[in-house]
Amino acid sequence: MRLFKDFDIIFLVLVMFVAVLGLFTLYSGAHTAGGIAFQRQLIWVSIGLFFLFLFSRVPLRFWQSMAPILYVISLFLLVAVLFTTTGGARRWLHIGGLSIQPSEFAKISTVLFLADILSIRKFRLKYLRSFLIPFLICLPPFLLVLIQPDLGTSLVFLFIFLVLIFYKGTRPIFIFLLLSPLFSLITAFHWGAWIAWLCILFGVIYWGRIPLNEGALVFGVNVLIGLLNPFVWQTLRPYQRARIIGFLSPSSDTGGIGWQLLQSRIAIGSGGFLGKGFLEGTQERLNFLPQAHTDFAFSAYAEELGFLGAFILILAFVLIILRGINIASQSRNQFASLFVFGLISIVFFQAVVNLGMTMGLFPVVGLPLPFLSYGGSSTLIFFSIAGLILGAGKQRYQY
Repeated sequence: MRLFKDFDIIFLVLVMFVAVLGLFTLYSGAHTAGGIAFQRQLIWVSIGLFFLFLFSRVPLRFWQSMAPILYVISLFLLVAVLFTTTGGARRWLHIGGLSIQPSEFAKISTVLFLADILSIRKFRLKYLRSFLIPFLICLPPFLLVLIQPDLGTSLVFLFIFLVLIFYKGTRPIFIFLLLSPLFSLITAFHWGAWIAWLCILFGVIYWGRIPLNEGALVFGVNVLIGLLNPFVWQTLRPYQRARIIGFLSPSSDTGGIGWQLLQSRIAIGSGGFLGKGFLEGTQERLNFLPQAHTDFAFSAYAEELGFLGAFILILAFVLIILRGINIASQSRNQFASLFVFGLISIVFFQAVVNLGMTMGLFPVVGLPLPFLSYGGSSTLIFFSIAGLILGAGKQRYQY
């Protein structure tokens, strides 16, 4: 069929495989309540498939020409969310009977614009100051999503920044220095650890032969971030602090965030090797497992299909990511290569964080599992990402 000509069929099959697993998982948990969530998700997946095939046929040069415009539109929508909603988390725009989440659209537009800038031939990442433009591209969506507040999604934009500058070919030491303020913020909870970290940082700056002005700036920023640690902690919302405490000690909050993590672990562990069987999961249907359709969809899935099913799902994600990286590496056009690598990095980040979150390896940050979790905006965006990657694969030999 001409529709599938030059498609990476393996990539498409893997995406559809995970999406179908998500539908079965959702049906299992929702069928006793009338299956409304399942019916809605089935519609979203159908629309997502339409976007997948539509975007796979659009020339990459069109997306590159639209990069600045789409980026500005995404920022406008993120600002609009803050002024058109009141109270609680401000993440959704309500247009007629539809609700859209602009932060999902902003992920793609940020990757698109950043790939366009980094693909400029004269753009080189030889000094720390050369990272300013890429950083300033990712900073506005990061801050606008952070104040919604949506910490999990905001971290995606920082990950996009780090991944694409790494893929562009910067020195590993620069990545280390860019991440250093985060380590300073974490270690500042203990004065001894913070001082030890600053000594390590000083040694890296000295032995790495970083220019004096840039080294002094990095060291000064780390000192400032460390001193601001108590203020940063106090500015976190109560539920955000609870998530961190619950992650470090789930038993200390068995009625809140700790309950989510404990029930998630119980659901995953109770599945055993082969699982309890389709429609036989109890943690979700008895309402022990919260957010089983969205954030903890993997826990509900693992309870019914066990370790073997979980292994197959994780393997599918690994293969999706490897196929995406392969398409990026084969693209002769640098913009296409950067664009695809940035897109697949979003899938990688959310998959790793969500899976780690459900197992208690990461704090609960509210990131859905790509292609598997319930949600209209998330489903459409990830199918769009798949379509863009497939489209780039079809055009990988074009300069």
